[in-house]
Amino acid sequence: MREVLRWILRTAAVLALAYIVLYFSGILRRGGSAAVEPAGTGAAEETAGESAPEEPAADAPSEEPDAGVKPAAEETPDAAAAAVEAGIPEDRLSLNGNYYAVYTGDSLGIRTWEEAEAFCEELGGHLAVIDASQTNSEIFRYLQERGIMTAFFGLSDAEQEGQWRWVGDSQPVYTNWAKGQPEASSAESDYACFSTQTGDGQWCDAKFGYATTRFLCQWNDNLIASQTILQDIPRDAMYLDGHAYCIFENGMGSFYEAQQYCHSRGGELAVIESEEENEALYAYMVERGVDMAFIGYSDSEKEGTWTWVDGSEGTFTDWGLNDRGQRQPNADNAHEDWCLMTTTMRDGHWNDSQFTEERQAYFCEWVLPEE
Repeated sequence: MREVLRWILRTAAVLALAYIVLYFSGILRRGGSAAVEPAGTGAAEETAGESAPEEPAADAPSEEPDAGVKPAAEETPDAAAAAVEAGIPEDRLSLNGNYYAVYTGDSLGIRTWEEAEAFCEELGGHLAVIDASQTNSEIFRYLQERGIMTAFFGLSDAEQEGQWRWVGDSQPVYTNWAKGQPEASSAESDYACFSTQTGDGQWCDAKFGYATTRFLCQWNDNLIASQTILQDIPRDAMYLDGHAYCIFENGMGSFYEAQQYCHSRGGELAVIESEEENEALYAYMVERGVDMAFIGYSDSEKEGTWTWVDGSEGTFTDWGLNDRGQRQPNADNAHEDWCLMTTTMRDGHWNDSQFTEERQAYFCEWVLPEE
């Protein structure tokens, strides 16, 4: 009997201890099973005898986006490919048709703001221009995510004290100066950067290199596309009225392969829309020592219905006469579905022909981006 009583007392003691542990762990107090809250999302409980959680450091990155700021749009695959081809770092910010990337001047041997701007220009961009609150917030968040609290951008009063201008000499419409800034604390505090004192994306003026040599470059995606197109145009191309042209003789086996090759370089087979354009292409072909070259005109889809590769029928043609005095196109055989410019018909007149190994030179054309 005594052994039974001892067992009952020990069991009661264990159950009482378990109850106390569960109570203070919060399970019984909250009336259910304890759930693990994500870090930084649960509200801190302040009870008597418990210390309040520490406030985050002033320069700590914000856990939540700024109210009213839209997240940066994701890049399309084409835009991303163009950015990579233009040499923009993968660790970049894409925002509203622009790209931004941060660099450290010390690691590049850059000691001045002017050298930073020259560096950005060599990469096809310029020091960042921040022209809106959303842009400022997104750029500052981009820096914070990389543990960076300050960086210079493209605003300066180096030309005239107190007259702040963006690179390109435009006057700022949007600014985000911290209280008391710009203060011109020294004669060389001529450049704007993010303030380390506020840690919230506000600006201050400073000497380049005093607190940091980091700086932000910016690229416009239209400019990137332009540069990508221009990189694909051969050096010996001919230029006329916002278009570029070049003859290729690289063994394409068909008209369609030639068109695909032009596409791969950002262009298409040439579409001729005027006598002036036709004469210029003919002169260019003769200068290059080429006897004949195909253009982007065909009736392969429907015999006798000639259309350009861009889908248009066009209004200008320049069909020539063959050595028998027959007006082209004469469709001597069922396979003469492609138009070429030839020296045998002087002054750039056209002939219908087959696309063969002996006759495989062709014109590519590019529409140049507007400046």
